[in-house]
Amino acid sequence: MRRRRPLPPAEIRAHLTKAPVLSAAELEDGTWAVATPSALTLVDAEAVRSRTPWHEILHARWDGETRVFTVTYVDTTTPAAELRTKDDDVQALADALRERVTSSLVHTVRRELPNRSEVQVHVRRGEAGELISQTTTTGPLAGDTAEAEAILAAEAEARGAVGLGE
Repeated sequence: MRRRRPLPPAEIRAHLTKAPVLSAAELEDGTWAVATPSALTLVDAEAVRSRTPWHEILHARWDGETRVFTVTYVDTTTPAAELRTKDDDVQALADALRERVTSSLVHTVRRELPNRSEVQVHVRRGEAGELISQTTTTGPLAGDTAEAEAILAAEAEARGAVGLGE
């Protein structure tokens, strides 16, 4: 027997304009995490509290023991969001998060930097369908010329692979 995906109540959906709801989960504080085709939206009975387009999310992780989705953003200055769900009925939202974040990825290049840290360049599709490149690093950065050149080369490689050029 197939389970119905949880949908937010009408007073929550009213704040979503005409965006179709792919999946949703109620959070412990009464806010709803709603996946739409273009964004992850946090909304309560009063208003939309936040709206994050899929290309701005690096990844999301579910911890079943604590019932928390941790959403990590491409912009590392934005703290990760911890979304504590009301219950464990989150499979549809987990699937939508994975599918929508993955579908925004067009091409990825990973390269080791001279100091053994790593650079990742993701070419992603933005909300309007445009291609954008995002560069992130893992590990400490040396801040020297060789490192900067390696990062620029990785970005040029990723952009060139999808026809973005300089």
